[in-house]
Amino acid sequence: MLAPGGWQLLKQPTTSSASGNVAISMPRSTREELKQHATDTSLSADVTEAFKSFLEGTFTPDAPVRARRNSGATAETVNLNVRVDSDLLQQVKDAAAERSKEYGWMVTPARVAFSYLTAKHKITLAK
Repeated sequence: MLAPGGWQLLKQPTTSSASGNVAISMPRSTREELKQHATDTSLSADVTEAFKSFLEGTFTPDAPVRARRNSGATAETVNLNVRVDSDLLQQVKDAAAERSKEYGWMVTPARVAFSYLTAKHKITLAK
């Protein structure tokens, strides 16, 4: 260990299952409500479940709802960051391009996760 580069023997081994971050944009009130319903680990499990269901075709996310221009919709938007398996995240990204053509709107991992979380925890959004 005293030899050059010996310090590398002291490093913690890296885990084989890397995780990727999914930044889910949502109103602050929705994020706070989600955090009340679940812990960080259960939110990660929920998003993993969402991605698996999406890939299997058993879950179809809702199309994003946009406010009309100049409607005065000024809810503060924040991110909810959730960690999921990077391989699973990449599979969803790959499938999203094909599903975007099918659904007629841009499908992203964050939109899949948001739609699933709000449906599972029965959170309604103000329109």
